[in-house]
Amino acid sequence: MNPTAPPRLPGSASLGNEYKIKTAFLVQFTNFVKWPPTAFSDGNASFTIGILGDDPFGDALEKMTQSRSVEGRPIAIRRSRKAADLRGAQMIFISKSERAQIPDLLDFFAGTNALTIGETEGFTIQGGMIEFTRNGDKIRFRINPPAAQQAGLQFDGRLTKLAAAVEQ
Repeated sequence: MNPTAPPRLPGSASLGNEYKIKTAFLVQFTNFVKWPPTAFSDGNASFTIGILGDDPFGDALEKMTQSRSVEGRPIAIRRSRKAADLRGAQMIFISKSERAQIPDLLDFFAGTNALTIGETEGFTIQGGMIEFTRNGDKIRFRINPPAAQQAGLQFDGRLTKLAAAVEQ
């Protein structure tokens, strides 16, 4: 067992509805974001989703990505409490357990082609790219296109239309 890996919550059967929805969003975001070729170490590299901090998804991400690919690349899931362990991932979900470190973590991933996603209030204002929000019992998201552009990522216009708010 990896001592730096965060604890995994039980499987998707007991996963709260909020995280089932967030899992589906994470997977769907891969359809609305374009990564540059430099985001991958080589032509055969997997598309990696990193979970930084406590893992609220359990095995739901593995189940949902099992037979999927991103631009012909298989999807791999990596978990850690250390940002350095996730360098090279194309998508990084920063758990709310890492709330106090968000500015430092966003600085760490700046200059990479990693799509940063968080669930703490103000995540996109601090420079994150996608922030999950709640509106009553609905899960929505905010986006920060300038932060994505700085990372060499392109948001599809449909993502902008679906977002609850767009940071400028």
